[in-house]
Amino acid sequence: MTEDFSGFVAWVEERFGTVTGYIAAILVIVLVLSAVPIAYWYYLG
Repeated sequence: MTEDFSGFVAWVEERFGTVTGYIAAILVIVLVLSAVPIAYWYYLG
């Protein structure tokens, strides 16, 4: 998971630049962290 994620960050940095890579990484982390409680709440009903 972590190795794939760092590879993803490296890929984004190659395509769009370092700053955008960091922003994309932060956005992915925020999306994952926010999706967990939303899914948890959704499944519990």
